[in-house]
Amino acid sequence: MKELLQARIGKSIGAKLVLTMAGVIAVIMTIGAAFIAQNLYQVQIRTLEARGHELGFFLGKNLAEPILFKDSIAIDSLIAEAAAARDMVFTFVSDQPGQVLSSSVASFNEKETGELLKNEKSEDVLFLVQQVSKALDVITVTTDVKVDGSKIGTVTMGFSKQALARETNRITGMLIGTSVGVIVLLAGIIYLMVRRMVVLPAAYAVGVVKQHAHIADPSYAGM
Repeated sequence: MKELLQARIGKSIGAKLVLTMAGVIAVIMTIGAAFIAQNLYQVQIRTLEARGHELGFFLGKNLAEPILFKDSIAIDSLIAEAAAARDMVFTFVSDQPGQVLSSSVASFNEKETGELLKNEKSEDVLFLVQQVSKALDVITVTTDVKVDGSKIGTVTMGFSKQALARETNRITGMLIGTSVGVIVLLAGIIYLMVRRMVVLPAAYAVGVVKQHAHIADPSYAGM
């Protein structure tokens, strides 16, 4: 009977406190991980946009002359190289009136859009861009092509958000895994501390009280 009472005291104090603390820590860490993941995703978006503007500025400088001379081979060569970049979905250049100057073959990243566009017969770049943008989560970045301060064209680039989402999910998974490890470790430490500082002294006190109660009992004294 005494052992059962002591075990109940241990469970009611130690287990409940550990579970409560673990639950509070788990909620705090989950909120923290979600906040970090959201901020990380936004930072990656801004970084990708900045990268797009830098690449667009570089392309603009090199495309100025081919645009002026309507050099389609040079335009396609530069656009195809840019379109094959990491996380890029499409890249195309248009002149000031808005006519696309790069071909559909050069303007799309085969790795990102090959499966999506394999049944498309159209070579209209703007139409294909619309189709791709509907199917994929794309960030669009535009940069003007200028000569002596005058705009002669526009470079338009589309970046995939899927890679960013995968990276964010990977980091979030690592944070959650680390949080679980920390929770287990803290729960173990708290349990040991509670058991040593609260449960065992309380159980010992109960045992002493029960022993004195038996001694003070007249029937026990008579025996």
